[in-house]
Amino acid sequence: MKKILLPTDFSANSWEATRYALNLFKNEPCTFYIMHSLEPLVSAPSSVSSRRANEAILNSRNNESKMELEKELQKIQELPKNSNHAFETLLVHDYFLDAVTSTVKKLGIDIVILGTKGASGIKEMTIGSNTANLINKQSCPIIAVPQNALSSMDLSEIGFATDLSIENYGDDLDLLKEIAMAHNAIISAVHIT
Repeated sequence: MKKILLPTDFSANSWEATRYALNLFKNEPCTFYIMHSLEPLVSAPSSVSSRRANEAILNSRNNESKMELEKELQKIQELPKNSNHAFETLLVHDYFLDAVTSTVKKLGIDIVILGTKGASGIKEMTIGSNTANLINKQSCPIIAVPQNALSSMDLSEIGFATDLSIENYGDDLDLLKEIAMAHNAIISAVHIT
């Protein structure tokens, strides 16, 4: 059974990536982990009242995030049921990149699938800054789902991002080959310098 991590910021783009993942792996047994990262507050309170205010803010953010994760799960349950799929929600208290990295290691995640949106540079304009950072730092395959990907589930080509420094990608390529064969797609290596 594949373990698939679906990071979410509760945006329409994240929801589209979730739906894309469910469709992409509709014929395979999978556990989908819907994860939201809650970044820590940066201020260091000095007084008791400041600490209490920070605790109240943290509790509020925590409760709000848990409710949003439940809403995501409810939206999934409103889709046609797939007996191949199981779901868990995760709220990780860490910065996005660190939250994904620790979750991948802790749960033995096979693949991360997330939406791409956002711009802060040439590479990021194409795939989004969070996705660009993940591709550079993750030990498992990343599927970056562009906006409006659901409008055409025609998976005819898969881009394989590479830094050309690793000689053996092992499981990454095996998974991509498996997906490509299931969808009659070709794999194109992409190297951006």
